[in-house]
Amino acid sequence: MSYAKVKQHFSLSMVGKSLKKSPKDCGEKIEIPSKEQKTEDYIESVPKFIDPIQCFHLYGDIIFLDKLNEEDVGLISSNHFFRSMANLQYHEEFQVWTIDLVSSFYELDSWALVYERLMTLGDKSAYELAKTIEMVFLSKNEKKEEPSLESQTVGPIRPFKQYMKEVENVLSIHQKSIHFFCLYEVNSAEKGLELQKIGFSQNLIDLIWGRETNFVDYMLSFGMFDFISIKKEKYFEFIKNNILSINAKNNVMLLKLNTLEGISTHVLPIPTTRICFDEKGNVRGLMLLFEFEVDETFLIRVAKTREKKTKMNKRKSKREDNLEAILNCYYKNDDFFKKNLGESNDQMSSLDKDPMKRCGFRNL
Repeated sequence: MSYAKVKQHFSLSMVGKSLKKSPKDCGEKIEIPSKEQKTEDYIESVPKFIDPIQCFHLYGDIIFLDKLNEEDVGLISSNHFFRSMANLQYHEEFQVWTIDLVSSFYELDSWALVYERLMTLGDKSAYELAKTIEMVFLSKNEKKEEPSLESQTVGPIRPFKQYMKEVENVLSIHQKSIHFFCLYEVNSAEKGLELQKIGFSQNLIDLIWGRETNFVDYMLSFGMFDFISIKKEKYFEFIKNNILSINAKNNVMLLKLNTLEGISTHVLPIPTTRICFDEKGNVRGLMLLFEFEVDETFLIRVAKTREKKTKMNKRKSKREDNLEAILNCYYKNDDFFKKNLGESNDQMSSLDKDPMKRCGFRNL
């Protein structure tokens, strides 16, 4: 058989096969799957996993953020994970606002776990932090409950009453400065130092929040504001210095000071430390005060921004007052009318003060 005949035979056989369909098959309706059905068929369920670990709460009341999602890491608001505000109070004799913090029952996380995680990152700063953790908390030669302290670096041993007088004296000296402070106490050897109170000078509140009413409203509505932050790449070094803050004098780092409006500048805080020891030489109380010195250009920028915002608010307020006066002349509303509009405008005519309002020349 020639090639042409073979090709013809093959073509005819294929046509024959294609025509061999029963009438039943021809009468069936072919359902074409919709786009939604196709999408559902091709989509495979992806297992969802949300890591519940946001941060670690460690001995000494140190909070270590497990994930750094922003370029600037806030250093204040992380306290919300473990404690709530119990009292907000102003102390006129020191010109400071203080917040009492309360903690529910909690279990501390393991420094060993943080150490292992840091050692797997392959980062120099993470490695140095891990070695600091090993030296202070994991070394067999050191007390695991409390890191060793060198009394000559922080001042003489003093009882708690004298320690509190020292704290008050420090607050009196820094009355006019821009500062922030923390007060720690040891309630149990297992947990070590716990943050009990934080304080803000009146000048710091005026700089960051603008005025104390803004400060109070923000604290009651949203909690603590991250007015100080640090670059993400410097965070491990900051935690290392935080661990060594008792023993070292000048372990401060360059921080970012942020106002509520988003204006920022870099500052190097000036630390002041006071420590209370018991009869055995163990730490029972700690005060850390950080004073901020800002340059004049930053203060001018903040003042100009707020002045512009105030002008815009005044314009808006004036428009609202004018609208209120117009609506009051057209609509009868006793509550609306009594809103000291009649008291503030002595030139209102008796017609305007009449509860029967007028629209043009016709009574409403």
